Amino acid sequence: MSSRAVPESYRLVQLIRAGHPCEIWGVRRDSDHARLAMKLLPQGPHHSKDQIAQLRHEYSVGSAVDHENIVRMFEMGSNRDGTYIIMELFDYPNLKQRIQQGIETLAHQTEGIIRQAAESLAHVHERGFLHRDVKPDNFLVSDEGTVKLIDFNLAERPKTGLAKLLGGKSKVQGTKSYMSPEQIRAKTLDVRSDIYSFGCLLHELLSGKVPFTGTSANELLTKHLRSPRPPLEPLNKNVTREFAAFVRRMMAVNPEDRPATMNDVLTELATTPVFRKRPSPPAELPSATKEDQS
Repeated sequence: MSSRAVPESYRLVQLIRAGHPCEIWGVRRDSDHARLAMKLLPQGPHHSKDQIAQLRHEYSVGSAVDHENIVRMFEMGSNRDGTYIIMELFDYPNLKQRIQQGIETLAHQTEGIIRQAAESLAHVHERGFLHRDVKPDNFLVSDEGTVKLIDFNLAERPKTGLAKLLGGKSKVQGTKSYMSPEQIRAKTLDVRSDIYSFGCLLHELLSGKVPFTGTSANELLTKHLRSPRPPLEPLNKNVTREFAAFVRRMMAVNPEDRPATMNDVLTELATTPVFRKRPSPPAELPSATKEDQS
């Protein structure tokens, strides 16, 4: 790739990931030598109006939030090599990858991970957005347990007033293992849809398993709509009965039965212990392959 793809005052450091349709590059800012990330949509067949609009949407939402547990976006631009976003570099695996390494390696950091993830979502909601794709893949976690929320491709402002009454059905988008019943049914969404997805994330973080599986997409989605909420206690005997019940309530089929806001979730997190016995750090932590934000 030509160095002209980097905006003036930045220098290329390395290609972090050659994704589709975007590439992630590490760059260095000339003014202070800070290392940052560049998400580049290269010129070519995928450099379309729709893809540029999607990148612009991601930047619009990402630059409207400002929280220590959300990856920051600094600028967007374009040149002869493509369209780009300059953002914070947080070069660590996502929570899904951490879970796959074994939930026991995360147990001593789990309470902090839950609190930081909840605070990041609460901030997104306070800024007037729904994330709409809450899942372990969209939270990066450092070796020290610092959490950063990423990926605002599906984020949108909740419909209110006449738009809520006359707006018709929502687009069915999201990740099937974490989609709320109202998301599956293409109903108008509010923050309780993200809370449902967050409950699915907590179930996986504490058990190592997604709450529902299926042999087909339809079977999986039907389980979100109709199956009893799976209990956590048999899968992790160190989880308190109170916290397991809290997770099931977040995953209630009826939004009215869930906590009303992420601030309500944070209030309950502060008073509901996760574990019966506080986990100790493992004797030897696995070395993680770092992945950057997408």
